[in-house]
Amino acid sequence: MNRRVKMNRTYYLAIACIALTLSIVAGQERFELMPVELCGSRVCNENFARIVGGSDANVTRWRWQAALSFVKRNKTTNQIITKKFQCGGSLIDERWVLTAAHCVDWFQEKGPVRNFYRPQL
Repeated sequence: MNRRVKMNRTYYLAIACIALTLSIVAGQERFELMPVELCGSRVCNENFARIVGGSDANVTRWRWQAALSFVKRNKTTNQIITKKFQCGGSLIDERWVLTAAHCVDWFQEKGPVRNFYRPQL
């Protein structure tokens, strides 16, 4: 079998897999959000599938949410060189933020990552 025929078969197989995936996803029902009383989130119109025409929230509006950012500083001046959003999290105590494992899986040592993430209010 020549190379061109193999590539064509691979191409058609990839297209078929994508089409199958799209048909499965399109056939799924929309999930329902948890009631406001259970999660503390604001009431949303059920027709909204994503944020469209939103606006920035007041800093004190969602007090339990945290943004984890990676900050690179100049070693001599300690000034911030770059600040990049890493992940989100939820405040579960005065000193603890709950986040997903992939947000800190790059950290190889055992123990807290307090030297890498510092609160900024």
